[in-house]
Amino acid sequence: MSFQVPFHEVRGEKEEGSYIIKLKADANKQSIFDWMSLEHSEGGSVTHDYNQSNFYHGFAARCNQELLTALRNRSDIEYIAEDAIAYVGSTTLAKGTLESDENVTGGAKAHVIAPVDLNAASLGNKVEYDTTSEESKKITQDDATWGLHRISHKGAAQKPYKYVYPESAGDGATIFVLDTGVYIEHSEFEGRASHGPSFKGDPEDKNGHGTHVAGTAIGKTYGAAKKANVISVKVHDDEGKGQSSTTIAGIDWVVFQTLFRYRKPTIMNMSFGHHVEADDVTPVDHAVNM
Repeated sequence: MSFQVPFHEVRGEKEEGSYIIKLKADANKQSIFDWMSLEHSEGGSVTHDYNQSNFYHGFAARCNQELLTALRNRSDIEYIAEDAIAYVGSTTLAKGTLESDENVTGGAKAHVIAPVDLNAASLGNKVEYDTTSEESKKITQDDATWGLHRISHKGAAQKPYKYVYPESAGDGATIFVLDTGVYIEHSEFEGRASHGPSFKGDPEDKNGHGTHVAGTAIGKTYGAAKKANVISVKVHDDEGKGQSSTTIAGIDWVVFQTLFRYRKPTIMNMSFGHHVEADDVTPVDHAVNM
């Protein structure tokens, strides 16, 4: 059987029966919802409607085979993708230990694959950073980690590690951390962390990975931007598991906030990865190109 709509399969783990439906630019989403309700009421249901920022014209749905086949034969759909599952990296913060400030971030390993500067790369804003005015306003942290030393020095890092950074230290910047949540009351954050929406129930971080990532970003000891703010967007559950459909919902919320609320430098961080084909235009590409 041939179909009009391209279908993107996941080579790794996927959420069975869940699909991401990307619409063509001129498609009427509500008419598709009405059609699903009238002609395929038993075939599935919409799980995420990406309607906050319109950065990604589409939705996610659970579909049986009949509904999926019908969707694949519509002329107003650009593509349909299986819903990939991703897991966050390992962390030294065990569950249930986040109440103690002794369990500070900085020791865990996380592979940060997608920090996106939503101001510099999108929204039509050209952001220029004046580095000359900061030359005489540098701060040196003597008890720095290898990573902090490495990002502020050229060449191989040698002990003792020092972190040299501007006095502004990211003041006024907002970093959206899409992860397992953030323990916002941790003393490392000095009140600069807050909860955004949770797409996975309780917004608290009961895994530890999201708190580690936030600590790497803004922590007073381990953070690169020690005066910036973090807003947590929980898209992975307490086991560290998340889906592409949920991640897109989180990105949708972040793009809306960047477009209509936070006009100062904003960054979106996702320390996890989903498999995509090399030629795919991903939801992150859509967010950057808004």
